[in-house]
Amino acid sequence: MADIHELIERQRQLEEPPKPPEPVRQQPQRSGRLDKLIGDARAFQEGFWDNVDVVLGGELVNVDLGMLPPGEWSEISASNPATAAADKPYGYDRNATARAYTRLRLDHEEQPADVWQDVWELLSEEDRTNVQAVIWWLNLGHSQQQLRELNAIDETAPFPIEDLAPSEDLAPSADLSPTEQKDNSK
Repeated sequence: MADIHELIERQRQLEEPPKPPEPVRQQPQRSGRLDKLIGDARAFQEGFWDNVDVVLGGELVNVDLGMLPPGEWSEISASNPATAAADKPYGYDRNATARAYTRLRLDHEEQPADVWQDVWELLSEEDRTNVQAVIWWLNLGHSQQQLRELNAIDETAPFPIEDLAPSEDLAPSADLSPTEQKDNSK
């Protein structure tokens, strides 16, 4: 004969309805279109560079700047928060972010980070402003322009294009916004 505890447990099992099996959720299949767009976006980011000439020691030095991957841009801009009133509309300290920028070449050659920091410390305010404008364009301005252009094409856009325009404070002047690629092959 079974002991009392075993009988109680059997009775509980008889009284509790069996739990239905957990439904097996089918994983959605990857979209070939999205895989292509992901690849295209990665290739674009890797190849998206712009440049600006600066004066150093009485000579022109070309500064090639590349778009940072979004995660790296978020990290560098967040680690340099805006403190000056002029930087508040941007949301990051433009000087500190440019000084710490990692994806660049000087005269078309990779350089150690400390070389860029030495160069940055010696640049005129105008040259710094131009470098900052290119960095803003690569990492923020270009994607905003793309969004406006794509929404202008898409008549079903959920909001008016005007809503996407940056504030007057963030709109770069025409002479600072690098829209044409320079030929630096010389």
